[in-house]
Amino acid sequence: MHRYVFLAVAGLMLGLVPGQAWAVVIFSETFDGPNLPTTLTYTAPGGYSQWLLDNGRLFCDYPGSVNVTDTALTTVGFIAPGDLKTIYSLDVGIPTGASIGSYNVGIAFGGYQAVFHPGYTQVPGAFRIEGGYITSNMSMGFVPKMGVMHHMEVMTQFVPAGLAVTITVTGLGTDDQMHTFTYSFLDTTPNLNTGVFGARRSGGTSANALSDAWFDNFQVEYVPEPATSTLLLLGGLGAGVLVCGTRRRRAGPLPEAFSSPRAESAGSPF
Repeated sequence: MHRYVFLAVAGLMLGLVPGQAWAVVIFSETFDGPNLPTTLTYTAPGGYSQWLLDNGRLFCDYPGSVNVTDTALTTVGFIAPGDLKTIYSLDVGIPTGASIGSYNVGIAFGGYQAVFHPGYTQVPGAFRIEGGYITSNMSMGFVPKMGVMHHMEVMTQFVPAGLAVTITVTGLGTDDQMHTFTYSFLDTTPNLNTGVFGARRSGGTSANALSDAWFDNFQVEYVPEPATSTLLLLGGLGAGVLVCGTRRRRAGPLPEAFSSPRAESAGSPF
């Protein structure tokens, strides 16, 4: 059952704890219900792909027809007020047997997209940023494993010079070890727009009907800086409820039904 929380703060004592920043969950969606949540807007250009619920996860079913970008984004935006940080997070995975490098998956936040290519070895993971602040494909230092979920987290904060962004991807590599990749940048012309966020799956060809994607555990948190006046103000409200959002799965294996029997050769990352 999804939790949709617009104001959740603890009592006055939380604001008086020195040196401690308390994350407040503003939005959470775990896809446990029987129907697609109405808290998200689902796009599938041309109707080529289909968004479904499958085993308690959000599933983007790509039929293998054309190159398309599919998204599932929150219907409203989230940008923390004042000097608070905003943390957007979700889990993402692609099935074993998908065509490596022919499409990418990741997280969209505002006008930005942070994407990577599980299974791709030539530039391990081929992580990149699109939308306003654009990078080329870069090595993640490990090859993200196919058939498992990876956790993506984006922390943003407005600073005098612009928007500071830190993106973290955590998950199993093909060596079956846990890895973490982190990339930070400062955008002097911020493209956060209204702060909508969610899932993105992009690419594919007519010969790539396995280029599906699974997503789970959408969450937005506001995080004050320790011992700031904003933290004291939030603590002083004393009428909210501190919501400690816990993710049901961080990087566990996909169910067997998610694995595809056919594997295709790697190409350059799309």
